[in-house]
Amino acid sequence: MDRMNQAFEKVKMLVGMEVEDDEEQEAADNNSSFMDEFNRECTLTTKQVMDIFLSVMTLLRRLFDASNSNGT
Repeated sequence: MDRMNQAFEKVKMLVGMEVEDDEEQEAADNNSSFMDEFNRECTLTTKQVMDIFLSVMTLLRRLFDASNSNGT
């Protein structure tokens, strides 16, 4: 979890957000973490996951077929 927090701080620095000091981070750790909140709010249903999977597989199939037809 510590590595995740360090990575998140690096992302914050890259996008220009202020990095919390140790006291603020301890207070934030006591509350719901960003990732916990994100996971609760941004979950996909099984149908959505399957739709995305099938769309990606169809796209890959078309790309594969197109690359094979150009090579012959």
